[in-house]
Amino acid sequence: MRVGKDHVGIGVGVIIANDKGEIVLTERANTANNRIGFWELPGGTVEFGDTLEETIVKEVCEEVGLIVKPLYCVSIHQDFVEGQHWVSFGYVAKLIEGDLQNREPHKFSQVKFCDPKDLPYKTAELTSEVVKAYLSNQKIKVKKSTQ
Repeated sequence: MRVGKDHVGIGVGVIIANDKGEIVLTERANTANNRIGFWELPGGTVEFGDTLEETIVKEVCEEVGLIVKPLYCVSIHQDFVEGQHWVSFGYVAKLIEGDLQNREPHKFSQVKFCDPKDLPYKTAELTSEVVKAYLSNQKIKVKKSTQ
């Protein structure tokens, strides 16, 4: 079974701002699964049993070498791309420490900080929508139920 192809995938995209207010973006490499050449937020697939917040911390560290603390959700999107179906949560996280680096060069051509009001021309629509929600100061409560 392939996540996003044979059943709906759950994913997170994370807005991480530096002291200048610039956010982290990743450019998808030719070896990526989708959106090749497009700029996106760091993030990834929520694995069974992991919370959104655990996924954020893990994926951001794995992809761009930053330690973050998830703060709040700004958007939830249904994403249909290249024959895939995802439900994606856009989150904001606080940068705790680390230097921005491309830790997955097989997945990303490059990573960089970017002004959120001046995104690259080839920014993925989903990323643009999450950034828009972030800039409008939107917050969505995501509750965890254990019953």
